[in-house]
Amino acid sequence: RRIAEALGAQPHGLMAPGLVDDAATRTALVAHAGVRAVVDLWERLDVVLFGIGGPSWSVSAVGAETERQLESADAVGEVLIAPFDIDGRFVCPAMRERVIAFDARALGRVPVAIGVASGESKVRAILGALRAGVVRTLVTDVATAEAVVALDAETLAP
Repeated sequence: RRIAEALGAQPHGLMAPGLVDDAATRTALVAHAGVRAVVDLWERLDVVLFGIGGPSWSVSAVGAETERQLESADAVGEVLIAPFDIDGRFVCPAMRERVIAFDARALGRVPVAIGVASGESKVRAILGALRAGVVRTLVTDVATAEAVVALDAETLAP
C-alpha cells in the first residue's frame, strides 16, 4: 500500500491464501468476486515487484507428497509460490493447481519484473530465478551478487 501511495497508484489486495489444500479449493476461491477482480487485473500488469524465496517449504505448509516432489526435483527456490531448480526450470507442476498467485511462468511478458533477495541463503535461488528468465531487474547487495556470479561460473555446463 505504501509503494502504491508513493506512486499515486491504487493498491488491490488479494484477500486469499497463496497456497491452498487442493485444486477444488483454488477454483472456488478464484470464483469469488473479490478474488476474481484482482486476478483479472493480472492480465494488465506492466510492473511486478516480487521476492525470490529460498527452499523454505515444509510438510506442514505444502504436504508430504509435494515436499517429496520438491526434494526429488532439486528445487532451490521459488517466486510467486512457483518452485524452480538451479537451472531455472519450474518444477512440481501439481503445486501450480493449488496456488492463487500470478503465474511466475508469465513474468517474461511483464515489461518491468523486479526480483528482490539477498544473503548467502538466497544465492542458489537467485541464480535459478535469473536462469528462469523471470527477473529483469535484481535488487540485492554486492556480496550476494558476487556470490551469484561465482556460482553461475561454477555450475555452467561444459
